[in-house]
Amino acid sequence: MNVVLIRPITGNSNQPQYIPPSGLMYLASNLEATGNKVMIIDAALKLLDDEAILNEMEDFNPDLIGIGGIITAYKRVKLLTFKIKERFSVPLVLGGHLASHIPKIILSQMNCDIVVHGYGEKTLCELVKRLENNADISTLKGISYKNDHNKIVFNGFPDRIDFNKLPYPAYHLVEMEKYIPIANEKQVIDIF
Repeated sequence: MNVVLIRPITGNSNQPQYIPPSGLMYLASNLEATGNKVMIIDAALKLLDDEAILNEMEDFNPDLIGIGGIITAYKRVKLLTFKIKERFSVPLVLGGHLASHIPKIILSQMNCDIVVHGYGEKTLCELVKRLENNADISTLKGISYKNDHNKIVFNGFPDRIDFNKLPYPAYHLVEMEKYIPIANEKQVIDIF
């Protein structure tokens, strides 16, 4: 599957966020390891508005779109979910601190299909596999979703992950040179 992972702008920030989206990079490397093609859009670094995000993923032809973020991104993500669903008829998955802690609010107020709880490296890969094969997701641990009766279902938390067995982050999917130079441009105090 073609999977797009988005890091949204946080809050009302008009300053680029120069910290790499390591969570998305770990998700991406695990998705690639299971045969998926992945694109990371770091709107927080590039200060992309919603239309620019939509345009950036247009040619990639996504089969699934994921958004991760923190609670201060709530307002922006809410608007983005509706715009994504207007243009793309694919599953929309939310994760990260934003969605993991308030899945009922996310699923009832945002236009998304599934929430992934906690560390999603294995859960997201299994979800993608099941969606690709039109398999049942009702037994997949680590997700919440709306069932056919529009009732929100929580499948429990995912099993623990052995982080030593995960592939390295997908550095090749982000422009690392845009994150790294910032340390050289600012005054750095050597404490060692």
